Amino acid sequence: KYSEYIEEAFYTDSFVDMILDKPVVWLDGRAEIGPRALGHRSILADPCNLESKNLLNQYKQREWWRPVAPIVLEECRNDWFDSSFYSPFMLHNFMLKKNRKDKLPAILHLDGSCRVQCIDAFQNERLYNYMIDFYKQTGIPILCNTSLNDKDEPIINSIEQAFNFILRKGIKYGFFYGKC
Repeated sequence: KYSEYIEEAFYTDSFVDMILDKPVVWLDGRAEIGPRALGHRSILADPCNLESKNLLNQYKQREWWRPVAPIVLEECRNDWFDSSFYSPFMLHNFMLKKNRKDKLPAILHLDGSCRVQCIDAFQNERLYNYMIDFYKQTGIPILCNTSLNDKDEPIINSIEQAFNFILRKGIKYGFFYGKC
């Protein structure tokens, strides 16, 4: 249906290659309810690249300085955040360990804290497995995660709404129910 608007199809088996290149619209599993993106209706990006934060804020029409929340593999949480605990709903701020701050500029608040979501295989198996791949290839068990919606709009719930968003914003990659 949208093929006339897509100039070049890009297919890859490597989620990691996509994330390292540009942010990825992620629509997978059942819809979420509430104010947070919890890995089913998200825009995901590389937390090591400050340009990720800039692009995500541009897509969502937010102020340039706003940080993006990290999603972290639960088993790696204590290696990256001080005094952290399991936080699956992105409701708690934790301090990024001092020796990690320069590695993750896209997720850092000005005070060095981050609003963290922890993920495990039970919570979201597909995203968890892709994050494991990212971790194996980069040494970073974290991704930027922001809700898949535009300013003052509800979270996107269908592939048609996601395509509309991608085309309006000029986003390069979309990942829908296990397919890119």
